[in-house]
Amino acid sequence: MHLNLNNAGNLLGFIQPSLVIENLFDPICFTMVFRISPAMRGITLRVKCRCVNNYLLAWKSKFDKLLQLIRTSASDATNAQIQLVNQAKSSDPNERLAAVSRIGLLLWNGANLDEVAIAEFVSIGAVPVLVNCLESTDDRLLVAAAWTLMNITNVKAREVFEAGAVPPFVKLLQSEDMEVCVCTAMALANITAASDDRALAVIEAGALPPLVKLLQSENMELCKQIAWALTNITDASDDLALAVVEAGALPLLVKLLQSPDMDLCESTAWTLKNIAAASDDLALAVIEAGALPPLVELLQSQNQEANDEEITFKVLNGIKKVLNNAQNRREKVIELIEKSGGLQKIEQLKTKESEFILKMIEKLQLTKGCVVCFDKKIDFVFIPCWHACVCEECAENIGICPMCRQIISHKQRIYLPLFACSSTNTDTDVSVPPFQCRHFSASYKSDISVPNKIKAVNGEILRT
Repeated sequence: MHLNLNNAGNLLGFIQPSLVIENLFDPICFTMVFRISPAMRGITLRVKCRCVNNYLLAWKSKFDKLLQLIRTSASDATNAQIQLVNQAKSSDPNERLAAVSRIGLLLWNGANLDEVAIAEFVSIGAVPVLVNCLESTDDRLLVAAAWTLMNITNVKAREVFEAGAVPPFVKLLQSEDMEVCVCTAMALANITAASDDRALAVIEAGALPPLVKLLQSENMELCKQIAWALTNITDASDDLALAVVEAGALPLLVKLLQSPDMDLCESTAWTLKNIAAASDDLALAVIEAGALPPLVELLQSQNQEANDEEITFKVLNGIKKVLNNAQNRREKVIELIEKSGGLQKIEQLKTKESEFILKMIEKLQLTKGCVVCFDKKIDFVFIPCWHACVCEECAENIGICPMCRQIISHKQRIYLPLFACSSTNTDTDVSVPPFQCRHFSASYKSDISVPNKIKAVNGEILRT
């Protein structure tokens, strides 16, 4: 049985003792065990009671003693932390390095960051001292300080930002030590997360040129952290997305889409999505940089886990944003998707995003004629896919549907109106605009009456 003593925890700010009752079902004796965690590691207080009636008296006496132990231990811990922070200010480089390294280690509790310890060090003024260490010429101290501050930004990014860490971080991006660069890039990614103002401040501090330059590194962990930082920056505002493009990031981001590291591809795809969503011109820039083929290839990647929905979601969102914003190049976008086998792959995914893209493509194709020659009207529907998308001349020369890449088993002539019309023989007047490709359901028959056929091409029998 565990009982959290919340009042004691609240009293001390961060201590949370817990009560464990051992041998509770022993009719003669049971033991109460107090364990203090997480800050007062190793303190245990046992209370043995001969009978349940003595429980309350034993509890009061021993709990008072317990609280005193906690207060004393907490005070000792805080004093030790303050001493470490003071040592980090020392003029002795060895003492300074030892203190900063020790602070960095104390931020961890096993394999996880210790948020309590981070909060304690922040509260006693460790962050400005660590930021000052970033100005050192001692490479070992730079690594220790950058690593420690990076860990703090996982929990207290705002405090690190307000301590003035961004300018020295930007300077460290030019370091030849890749470990320093990785720590710095990750810290900047944490600082720019969920804060448009901080993202702008990072850009104004001159971070973009070195970040973009480092995208050429062979260190995939470094590229991953930079891609994450650029995702946050491009998400902050359209102007910052433009700044990333103007800094020359697009070709490098497109190249990173071919990485075997799926986490890197995921961050890169999301960055490209943000850029494409910023404006029509930037969507066009994403297309011209050659992003679509590798994005589609990611959907087909053998490296991708079967249940990895996150990267699929981000890639599809990237394609959707490009389609949505590339007003004057939508035909080119669709052509690129088709050439890379993307339509069939997108259709196979059967997610909300993939269905949305297919509907968007189908809608965009309503204003043109044959998808092959882009000149003549549509004359044939293909079976079994029921795509109506080519003229008579082009239909004679193809055996695979240009829309879904399925083998055509039969070609059926259709007569689709290319002018506005209406019928008084139906309940609702139906007007038909010019269109490019219709996807009929398998229930479509050539002997359907003209009014119902018009209803079909307007969506009532149209695949949705």
